[in-house]
This record gives sequence, structure tokens and C-alpha cells, in this order.
Amino acid sequence: MKIVVEIEKIQGVERYCIKHQKIYRIPIENFPGHITFIHLIIDGEISLVDLGLDSKKARDDLRKGLEIINRQFNQRVNLKDIKNIIITHGHPDHFGMLKWEKLAGRKIYIHRWDNVLFGRLNGRVDRVFLGIKKFLKESGVEEKLQEEILNEYHSTKHHFEFNRFDYEVIELEDGMEIINGYRIYHTPGHSPGEICLKVDGFLFLGDHILSDITPHQSSTTYMTGVGLTYYFDSLEKIIRLTKENNLYGLPAHEKAVYPVYKRAEAIKEFHYERLAAILKICNEPKNISQTTREYYRFQPEIFNDPAHPVLDKYLAFQEIAAHVEYLLKKGRVEIVGHGESEENEIIKYRAKRV
Repeated sequence: MKIVVEIEKIQGVERYCIKHQKIYRIPIENFPGHITFIHLIIDGEISLVDLGLDSKKARDDLRKGLEIINRQFNQRVNLKDIKNIIITHGHPDHFGMLKWEKLAGRKIYIHRWDNVLFGRLNGRVDRVFLGIKKFLKESGVEEKLQEEILNEYHSTKHHFEFNRFDYEVIELEDGMEIINGYRIYHTPGHSPGEICLKVDGFLFLGDHILSDITPHQSSTTYMTGVGLTYYFDSLEKIIRLTKENNLYGLPAHEKAVYPVYKRAEAIKEFHYERLAAILKICNEPKNISQTTREYYRFQPEIFNDPAHPVLDKYLAFQEIAAHVEYLLKKGRVEIVGHGESEENEIIKYRAKRV
């Protein structure tokens, strides 16, 4: 039976209603063209699901969203009324605004796998930097681009910095119930501590399932809990859940998702097609840089346009590396060049002959 959802949009803020439950969706602009939706739940206690990056624009967007909810939707809620902030995963476009002193003192809910990283943010950034440096060398990325990527990564360090001791942090586990019986589903892959959150007929998806793009995947170069093996298992978990329960999906980016399981199945199929394409590319030995450039040959702007964001190049390398890593685990490709005996040796991969 199709779920009945009442949707109303006023001045960019959306209200979704299923029976008695109302969810407000507030768009937060992290930087031009990149929006995180903060979801507001009014259910006895007032809770936010996710935050954006911290900036004057993001803070103003949240204030404006609350004003619209008060003025246009006749719902009395202010910043000081918020009691809980539920973080779907530990990427800064979902928690960066925790730097804002006006949010201090709230309860923060985050899965323990990402909370471990929160507790060691400076160390995490340094370890990730070393991991990226090693990954880029082994992937055969030219030195100039390596330097550009590393410099760009360092320039984002401030997004990770906030005082976690300003908050009461509650670690989440799979199957846990919080606040008013909201249920946690641990869905690692895009991030180690990624969660989906069931609130009555709604399922908050974070970045696990998006309506238009396929969420970014990384190799396990410097972090466990990411990669396609985890991601496929997590997709299956949500497919089973949303086939058994008629839930309406609210991701942190892009449009709402319904039916959720069909979008999850489409994402799986996309990744299977990408794996098949990479296998063909690796008929002859290729490093990650070569494989990535060949795979994205129909999007030449990624590598050929000087104005294209440098971090997009790095994300492209990581995306393809995650797929090559999965094929390696499944015995479909083999290493023919090895990076362990010499620090600067580039690793090459070749599809196994069947």
C-alpha cells in the first residue's frame, strides 16, 4: 500500500506529514551549489537531524528556516528550544556547525565508529593526510597533482574543528532506540559510522541513499568501515527494511526518496555496471590514476579543466580505487606491480584471466 505523505513547501522550507508526525526540511548552503538539508523533528522534544558546514551563510540559513517555520507554518520553535542533534555520519557538511556556540549544551547522537574519530580530530586529520599521500603515490598520480590535492585537503582542516566537550555526546549502536523510540540502523560504507534513522513512517537516510547521484565510495587506504563490501551489505539492510515497512526516505541532500528499496536497488545496479567497466579497462595492467582517467574519459572536464575543483579529482581516484579494491577482494583482479618493497613503487592491477 502506497504511503500517504502531505508535502508543503514555502520559501524553500518543506514540511512532510505522515499522520501525526511532521518533519521540516531546511536547506543549508555549505558553499555554492552544495546543500545539506537539516531536518527538524517536533515530537515532545525538538531534534535536528544533521547540520551543515559552519559559516555565516549556514547559520543565517538555519535562522531563516526557523523563522519561516514559525511565521508561515505557525509552529512555535526557536534555536534555544532544540534539545537533540542527531548526526547521520562524521563528514563535516553534516556536523561542522557544531562550532557555533549557540548550539553548545545540546545532546549529540552519533554512531560510536564516527565518535571515535570525533575524539581525535586533530590526530585523525594528520593520519588521513599521510594516508592520502601514500594512496596518491601508489596510484601513479603525477607529483604536481599530488601536491595540489594535499594542499587542498589541508585547507579544509578548519571544517573538522569543534569543541566536543561543549556537548553531551551519546554513542549510537545498531538497533538502538533513542528519544521517543526512534530506531538506529547502522549502515557503514560511505562513512564508518553512517546511520539511517527511523522515525514513525520516515527514514532519514543521511548520505547512504540519495535520489540522484550515487554516494561517494572510498577505499580502505586509511580508514576501516568504508568501501563497497560494507556499502553493499548496508544497502541490503535498508532494502529488506523498506520492503517490510512502508517508509518515506529523507536524505541529507537532493530530493526525498520513495520507494526507498527501489532506489537502493538502482544504486547497486549502477555499481555493478561500474565494476564491469573497470574490469574491461584492466584487461591490461593499469594503475589507479590510469584506470580513473580512462573511466571518466567522457567527463574530460574533471582532469582537463583547470577551474574544476581539485578535490573532485581526488574523489574520482578514490571512487575507482574502492571498486578496484572490491574486485581484488572478489578475486576478479590481481596486483601485477607492488608498492611494498619500494616506497615509490606504483601498484598496477590486471583483470584475472577466466
